[in-house]
Amino acid sequence: MLPGLFWSNDKMRIKSMVLVLLSSVFLCVCSAYCLTLTEKDNGSTVNVSVGQYLEIILASNISTGYSWNVVSIDPALLSQEGEAKYKQEVERIGGGGHTTFRFKAIEKGEASLTLAYYRIWEKSQPYEKTFTVTVSIN
Repeated sequence: MLPGLFWSNDKMRIKSMVLVLLSSVFLCVCSAYCLTLTEKDNGSTVNVSVGQYLEIILASNISTGYSWNVVSIDPALLSQEGEAKYKQEVERIGGGGHTTFRFKAIEKGEASLTLAYYRIWEKSQPYEKTFTVTVSIN
C-alpha cells in the first residue's frame, strides 16, 4: 500500500469519527431541550419547562391537498418556531411523508394545542384528523 494513500484513509476515518461524535453530542443536547411527540401522543398531557422546545411529527401526504395546520394555540404560553416542515418519505409521486412542527414554551401555565389535517379550501368540511395535546409548562 502506498504511504500517502494509507494516510489519507486514516484522515478520512478520523474525520468520519469526529462527525459521528459531534452528531451524537448535538442529539443529546437537543433531546434534553426538545420533547418529540407523534400520533400516539394525541390526547395526552405533557410536561415541559419554560424555554424547552416541543416538536410534533405527524404523518401526512400533501399531494392529496391535505395539510396539518395549527387551529388552536395559546400564544401567551407557546410560540410556533418557524413554519411547519414537510418531508416526503417515499421518493415517488403521491408518496407520503410527515410534517414537523416546533413550538417553544415561553411562560408557565397550561395550554391546549390543537392541529388539524384538512384541505384549506374546504372551509365547510369537517377536519379529516385532529391532534390535540395539553402542555403543562413549569
